[in-house]
Amino acid sequence: MAGKGLEMADLKEIKRLQSLGFSNRKIGKALGIHRNTVNKYLEAQNQAPVRSEKIINPNWTNSVDWEELRREYLKGVALNVLHEELFSEGKVPVQYSGFWKQAKKNLNLSEATMVRVFRPGERVEIDYSDGIDILEPATGEIRKTEFFVGVLCQSRYTFAEFTWSQKSEDFLTSHVNMFSYFGGVPQVLSPDNLKSAVTKAHRYDATINPAYTRLAAHYGVAVVPARVRTPQDKAIVERTIQIFQRWFFARVRRRTFTSLHELNKCLIEHLEIFNNKVHRIFRKTRREMFLEEVKSLRPLPTSPYEVSVYKKAILSRDCHLVVNRRHYPHVAT
Repeated sequence: MAGKGLEMADLKEIKRLQSLGFSNRKIGKALGIHRNTVNKYLEAQNQAPVRSEKIINPNWTNSVDWEELRREYLKGVALNVLHEELFSEGKVPVQYSGFWKQAKKNLNLSEATMVRVFRPGERVEIDYSDGIDILEPATGEIRKTEFFVGVLCQSRYTFAEFTWSQKSEDFLTSHVNMFSYFGGVPQVLSPDNLKSAVTKAHRYDATINPAYTRLAAHYGVAVVPARVRTPQDKAIVERTIQIFQRWFFARVRRRTFTSLHELNKCLIEHLEIFNNKVHRIFRKTRREMFLEEVKSLRPLPTSPYEVSVYKKAILSRDCHLVVNRRHYPHVAT
């Protein structure tokens, strides 16, 4: 039987013959196998099973502070690092595979998301959504509006207003109003990739609209647009818009607004209420957190930015420049 493995029947017969007091030589002779093969099998059977050093009592899970681990994980600490810290040298070791399974169960990793941490006054995220329709009394026409929202990322303090469009003039005016509402200027503006903010979108090197660049220079703020098709880059403002729409839009759903001024007046009243509501996660109001963050905002310039509209004029045959159907004398330089 050299070179051949033992059949199950042979293994059972070896055990039976040994229990009857047969020697290994006699067992081998009876079964037609070498006595060394019998020796190896019986030695393996007599040895106690060796358990891995890394397998321990499953009750180790009860001694782990899973809430603390979750906070560390959400800050960006990798699971393998947490595993090393918990079960380093000198402590009872646990296999990483077992730790990972328990972590997935206790930390709800399928629901966990990375939390971005911002310094006070560091960033404002900006976005638009569909607004509330306005009824024109004179014509009965229904006009659409845009909903502009800016959120200070550290305190979640929110500014919002309705505008007629997302065009440059409305976009920049909303920024001037937002800075005035905050009473200061952050370090970074993070808008979406709309044309009023970005003339050429790029994942890492977007071209900023010249008009937006002039406003940023006036207030001494940097513009870092969100990456294209990367909503997590402005997740705070998107989430704020969702929350505010459910709360404010539902409250005024039966009201009819006949002017942009009337709609924004109602919005400001509710915005104050919204900023004074207790935040579900932070257990503080946005206003309370803002009172700390505002200390880190840079002061406003002595005069607000004057929004200008730049257009390419047409030179008429009578040497006048035509802009918006108005003729201006052309002065040669």
